[in-house]
Amino acid sequence: MQIIRASEMGFCFGVRRAVEMMEDAVRNRGELVSLGSVVHNPQVVDKLRSEGLEVISDVSQAGDKPVAISAHGVGPEVIANLEAKGIEVLDTTCPIVTRSQQWAKRLSEEGFAVVIFGDPNHKEVRGVQGWAQGRILVVGSEDEVGPLPEGFPSRVGVLSQTTETEGRFASFVKKLLEVNLDRISELRVLNTLCHATTAQQAATMHLAGQVSLILVVGGRDSANTRHLAVVAGGKMLGLASLRDLLLVDVAVKEKALTLADRVIEQSLPTTVVVELVWKCLRCGHHVQTEAAPAACPHCQAPREEFVLVEED
Repeated sequence: MQIIRASEMGFCFGVRRAVEMMEDAVRNRGELVSLGSVVHNPQVVDKLRSEGLEVISDVSQAGDKPVAISAHGVGPEVIANLEAKGIEVLDTTCPIVTRSQQWAKRLSEEGFAVVIFGDPNHKEVRGVQGWAQGRILVVGSEDEVGPLPEGFPSRVGVLSQTTETEGRFASFVKKLLEVNLDRISELRVLNTLCHATTAQQAATMHLAGQVSLILVVGGRDSANTRHLAVVAGGKMLGLASLRDLLLVDVAVKEKALTLADRVIEQSLPTTVVVELVWKCLRCGHHVQTEAAPAACPHCQAPREEFVLVEED
């Protein structure tokens, strides 16, 4: 059996930056609260909690402690509210998300109505909405595209949630224009997709043509994880988190397995991938090593049977 890792893996810049900023702040200040989880990855959040970070769901819970804005960002009113109370703000918003926020603001100022393609309940999308003034519409899927609301401006600017796929966004824009061609006098489409995310999606599509099965491992609340599962298509074995990976059926023997381990801007380290290989494919024992040992110390399965290789 051969285990093939996607060519595009690892922490993306946005999450790495947010996590490092929060780690430094906790180390240097001692007290810090995060307005929501820094990323949709329970392992990372638990680690930060163990180092002294407190996660809150509402500004009113902050007290007088410094507040970190997560990588997903927030609307300007949230930051203004904190600053009005004299609370120090550590803004770890992903720069790609900040770009979306600024485009929403600029489009509104230039008289465009704003249409966002993305999950209306996602924290990033709600934050971007807050930066737009005037008419704004959030559409979750191509299937939801219909005639624009009555009185909707004819000049329309379109943004996407940063973690969407290129194909879905392109199809959405095409249908939006087709359905509303008589209502739209000017259409501006801004590519606000995260390049790191689209690169990982492309790597997953490439791998889908080489392997029998794909296992996407990541936070179940992560938009990136769910979109990778869509990209994997018919090769999808399952969607798993570290905490439920032991439930994956071990009957994947004789077939190739891909670990495309992407979560929102946060990926699993290589050491964790090695652990997943042993958990999923063999006896379920948790082997914590930088590289696979010569044999599993529990069941003595030789490493040669389960080779971890890089994609060409």
